[in-house]
Amino acid sequence: MLVLSSMHEKLFFALYNFLGPTSFVSGVTVFFAQWFPYLIIAAALVYEIFVRNEGEIVRAMMRIYTPPLLILSATELFKQFFPNPRPFAALDIPPSILVGDPFGSFPSSHTAFFAALGVTMYFCNPKLGKWFLVSAIIIGLARIGAGVHWPLDILGGFLIGASLAYCIEKVSFLLWKNRVPLC
Repeated sequence: MLVLSSMHEKLFFALYNFLGPTSFVSGVTVFFAQWFPYLIIAAALVYEIFVRNEGEIVRAMMRIYTPPLLILSATELFKQFFPNPRPFAALDIPPSILVGDPFGSFPSSHTAFFAALGVTMYFCNPKLGKWFLVSAIIIGLARIGAGVHWPLDILGGFLIGASLAYCIEKVSFLLWKNRVPLC
């Protein structure tokens, strides 16, 4: 366990020193950790409304955003019961971005949300979904570099978001295929 903890901290410091507030790319890190997620949400919205629109905008939006929002809620609830200090709080280092809860580290809700969005987009358009999954990883790495998440927070968030979204997609497909009423 000590070896894992040491590697975990070394990986954190490698990314934090390269991407963090004292690096020459800190502005890029802040963009990808704080502002890029809004662009990804907008891209999914544009895709649903203008590219894949089947005349049912509300239904399409619910299909794309319901799994990520459920997973976001679940990760936030988990953090309330199992608080874990963020790197900036545990190591007394300056973060590049401001976050509300210094004890809401594991799992990364941002990474879980965007991994889930990537999976739901993958089921609509595999080529586009891969880009959304890559964006989840980029957001996660930027949040490590910003000093607000540990590497395991990102890995855990990605695995939780992607696997739960996959399960939700499969269950909803089976329900639709068998025409089981949802109410």
